[in-house]
Amino acid sequence: MAIEAFIFDMDGLMVETESVQLEAFRRFLRSKGVDPPEEYTSSLIGVSIRNNILRAKDELGLEGETDRLVRERNDMYLEMLADEEIEPLPGVGELFDFAGRNGLKRAVCSSSDRPQLEVVLPRLLEALGRRSGPHDFFDAVVCGDDVERLKPAGDIYLECARRLHLAAARCLAFEDSPPGAEAAAAAGMAVIVAPNPIVRADGQWPAAHVVSSLSEVLEKRLIEETGAGVEMRRRA
Repeated sequence: MAIEAFIFDMDGLMVETESVQLEAFRRFLRSKGVDPPEEYTSSLIGVSIRNNILRAKDELGLEGETDRLVRERNDMYLEMLADEEIEPLPGVGELFDFAGRNGLKRAVCSSSDRPQLEVVLPRLLEALGRRSGPHDFFDAVVCGDDVERLKPAGDIYLECARRLHLAAARCLAFEDSPPGAEAAAAAGMAVIVAPNPIVRADGQWPAAHVVSSLSEVLEKRLIEETGAGVEMRRRA
């Protein structure tokens, strides 16, 4: 079945903001008197902040009202992000251009909340020399505020397909984390994974292809090879 849309995760895939996310979480926990193990925060990638807060309450003894804790952590992240340079990761601009030349829709599907997308996406497009704002450049932008069940559930990708007016099987998802890849696969989409180097994974991904960088996607003509099915491939 022909692919009619590219759907991109944001953090760790299009921009290297995962390290900022993790540092924000570390600082937030320490401000609450919780000192997480070094390897703990790397396991949080690809999961919503709310779910990570709930996990920290369960596993680390974090105390407080969940909604307030989520707001405090996100405010800390946005404050840190203001001082960070937003640069597109290799291959992102080329995939945007490929979609434009071939009449494919472009979308963003991120578990981050809307204020974070509203900060990152305009700066990403500006860094790529695009004059359009996110809601003009992308055919759909779906965030964690838009669905109840977040990645690894497939709901957020199904909502994105609905907004694109396409069957999920006609969408190709690009992801960098296991929960994200699992979510896209659960929605019935083909997936190409460019693993975030911070991610700890067992080497198996629910993906048609696994690459070291998005720049390999066009170099290796993987779009032409990718169908609607999902199969397990070894991590590159």
